[in-house]
Amino acid sequence: MSSVLENGATEVVINIRSNRTHSIDGSLGVQLKKLGFDLGGLTQHSGATSLHIRASFPSARKGWK
Repeated sequence: MSSVLENGATEVVINIRSNRTHSIDGSLGVQLKKLGFDLGGLTQHSGATSLHIRASFPSARKGWK
């Protein structure tokens, strides 16, 4: 957290979001079909993960690092 240690920030917010989609007609599914695997119907799965972090720090004090 260089913004806290070097810049003296007292409030920090971090947002991370990940989206993913898996389907049998994607690149891996196509490769498996070429090898003879029967993957069934046209199935697709998707999901999302969201991480929200909010942190508060005391004001910088002289000599604190």
